[in-house]
Amino acid sequence: MKSKVGLYSCKSYDPVQIQEILEEGFAQNPAWLTGYSGKKVYLKLNLLMKKKPEEAATTHPAVVEAVVRILHNHQAEVTIGDSPGGPYQAKTCFYPQQMSGLRGLCR
Repeated sequence: MKSKVGLYSCKSYDPVQIQEILEEGFAQNPAWLTGYSGKKVYLKLNLLMKKKPEEAATTHPAVVEAVVRILHNHQAEVTIGDSPGGPYQAKTCFYPQQMSGLRGLCR
């Protein structure tokens, strides 16, 4: 089975613009969003360290927001997370989430 990869350009980290571009990609490859209705989806992020989004060390919160909105629009139940640097510990996840802006997004 061959895998398809999409590469799209986005001029900003505006969540609405990112969502539009992602939806364009999904429209060209509808199988990418098939079967999410009523399913639980774990969106694995990269929360490598305590860095701001501009430092490009973690998944940008605008991208996360856009992907979560799309999955919610397809009736998926979304959980986001990561375990940076080894086994899960609340304190090792809290600071990267806080600094990257993801903690506020989840609320």
